[in-house]
Amino acid sequence: MTHKQQLTIAVFSLTLFASPLAFASAYQSFEQNASGLGESYAGSASKAEDATVEYDNPAGMVRMKRVAISLSTVAVNAHSDFRATGATNVAGADILSTGNPKAHPLGTDYLPAFHAVIPVNQRIFLGLGVSVPFGLETNYPDNSAARYFGTHSQITTVNINPSIAFALTNRWSFGVGVDALYLKSELDEQVDAGVLLHGATDVSSDVGIKNSASDWGYGWNAGILYQLSPDTRFGLSYRSQIFVKPTGKSKVDMGALNSTDQTNLRNLYHIQDGDVSTRITLPETVVFSAFQQMTPKWSVMGSVTYTRWERFDYLTMQFTSGLSDATVHENFHNTFKYAVGTEYCLNSNWLLRAGLAYDESPVKNAYRTIALPDANREWVSFGIRYRMNHMFSVDAGYAYVHINRGSVHQTSGSESITGDYRSNYANLIGLQINGAFG
Repeated sequence: MTHKQQLTIAVFSLTLFASPLAFASAYQSFEQNASGLGESYAGSASKAEDATVEYDNPAGMVRMKRVAISLSTVAVNAHSDFRATGATNVAGADILSTGNPKAHPLGTDYLPAFHAVIPVNQRIFLGLGVSVPFGLETNYPDNSAARYFGTHSQITTVNINPSIAFALTNRWSFGVGVDALYLKSELDEQVDAGVLLHGATDVSSDVGIKNSASDWGYGWNAGILYQLSPDTRFGLSYRSQIFVKPTGKSKVDMGALNSTDQTNLRNLYHIQDGDVSTRITLPETVVFSAFQQMTPKWSVMGSVTYTRWERFDYLTMQFTSGLSDATVHENFHNTFKYAVGTEYCLNSNWLLRAGLAYDESPVKNAYRTIALPDANREWVSFGIRYRMNHMFSVDAGYAYVHINRGSVHQTSGSESITGDYRSNYANLIGLQINGAFG
């Protein structure tokens, strides 16, 4: 494989595997609200307690008897210790000693959301939501041993979700919605220009590449809610796959290179500004939930979430700068998340919550990358609701998420990075304000 072909794959690998800002398996986000955080989002498709149900299961909007609005944010503080144990350059030479072997790629982000439900009459209900369904962010120092596979990766998504629900009978309801999703990615890496031009790695000769692309994609969602009895209900919701075709720019920072080296990089390796484009399929999700009121004060709930990550199997990227088109296989597998939760009503003002969850990762150990150092997760969460009066209430929640240890051995031709991720965890804190009017 030539240096030019290896460079194409290296740039492409960064672009594919970076998926920044939310926090669940891979780059999917369950944090569409803060009221469910305290129960690890158990019962999400069947609880139907506030306006956030318009995202979780549009059929549940029929339980909102007044105009309902919810505003929330979840702060995600994630931690991971990365230590490189091996690294080679484009020529296959060891470069671990020339780069920083340590990094803390995860950090703090905020996931805001807005949800509203409007009853039209006793049978028809309208909903609208704006939230962040996908994302993650990773950062490595510019002198990291992993810098040739990525330094900064961030994808931001915003989903606009209008919906409608129908109360078919006293027991059955149905809802359907449309998803308009905007995706923007910012993906940076370093290129080993020293080897390409002079045959030896030199950090001062590294060239930076900044990639940015965006697009809108569209999908749909639907759900049913069945009220078996006043104390028992079941919910089933579905969100479709979404096709996105991001296009954008790739810009090169030549750094300290002289004009001759810059010209040679452009002419010999096509390292230059240009356009980039690709196609991404975001996976569909199915959620089954149950809710049971055990006593007037105590209730329990559970959910099983299935995500068809095999949709995200491979991607092909096209460059206008002269780099060859490239295809990288993700090898994701489908996943389940299992969650159980409980609520206890202390009095008319205070409600307590707790939950547990196990969240599978679609990333196979053999295919883990530095831009997506994901692994299976276990959740423990707690939350409260304080009802101020008949119009307003406040939810707060906290979850500790343990992320299993993982290792990475990522290659691109002769270029490689090997290392371990340890002390992996996240603290999630959420706050939500609810209003009911009319």
